[in-house]
Amino acid sequence: MDIDDEEILNESTNVLNNGITSIVDTDFYLAYKKLPNKTAVTIRLFERNEYYTCHGDDALFIARELLHSTNALKYWKTSDGNKPLETIYVSNKQFEDILRKLLLVKQYRVEIWKKTQKTSNDWTLGYHGSPGNLTQFEDILFSSSLTSQESSGVLSCKLVTENGVTMLGLALIDVHTLTIKLCQVTVSNHYSNLETILVQLGPKECLLPTFTSTEDNYLRLKKVIEKSGVLVTERPKVDFSSKDIKQDLSRLLIKSKDEDNDKFEMKVGVMPEMQMEHAKCALSAAIKFLQLLGDKNQLNRFHLKTHQPDLYMRLDTAAMIALNIFPDSRQRPDFS
Repeated sequence: MDIDDEEILNESTNVLNNGITSIVDTDFYLAYKKLPNKTAVTIRLFERNEYYTCHGDDALFIARELLHSTNALKYWKTSDGNKPLETIYVSNKQFEDILRKLLLVKQYRVEIWKKTQKTSNDWTLGYHGSPGNLTQFEDILFSSSLTSQESSGVLSCKLVTENGVTMLGLALIDVHTLTIKLCQVTVSNHYSNLETILVQLGPKECLLPTFTSTEDNYLRLKKVIEKSGVLVTERPKVDFSSKDIKQDLSRLLIKSKDEDNDKFEMKVGVMPEMQMEHAKCALSAAIKFLQLLGDKNQLNRFHLKTHQPDLYMRLDTAAMIALNIFPDSRQRPDFS
């Protein structure tokens, strides 16, 4: 790594011959161990003024999968004899590159933790992002002309089985094209039409309601989505409710400046997409996930459309890869 050694040594470290760094930082070690559990596809970095650090399995992943070298690894010791903590130092320049690789290539989630005060060892989640929710990192990810601002659409799905028939409600939000697409289809146990829809919409991330290991429908659904190279994120079931969707859409969809808010809400209520009950539930979860209503820059800017899968050529993921129409997300070229 190209971090200035003097910058690293500002942490009062002394690298020993065996590669273990002698550092008394028991407070951080304890704070680190108390952080909430995370998934294996979430990487945490810690902001430290002019650089960042990454620890534990996350540090090992960055060293092996992104830097392709373990030479950058340091091992922090603590005064209480705990196992040395794997650590990597990341400069601001490297941070941008690593962020792009994690979010756009590997399709991982990223969390940036910050100190609540300069002198404390209390850490709080400052920023977070995922392949379908890049909002907090857009200035970094797309600041370079070398990085194309591709779609970062997030798809949300809700399954409902009634009278032996399984319906799938889908909602896609793309904050770059400012489009919202809804779709509601009947699915079989193999979810073959879902795979086709995934190819058509090209989402970077898919939201599912939190489910248990006994819910076979969602287990099969997750398997199909992951097979297509899309990151699956579970969200609270309560988010998948259409109770406030008419009001939410009246704040998000484009309207005339002089159009009355109440009349516009009534207009939204009779749109054909509002008949898709399960898709509306999925849309509600996506709106909450992207926190669109809390961003004034996103209000009254979106177009609402119905996605009609039958209007497109029916290709599944395997066919798309075989025809080389789009690169396999599992084999995407790395950033140099």
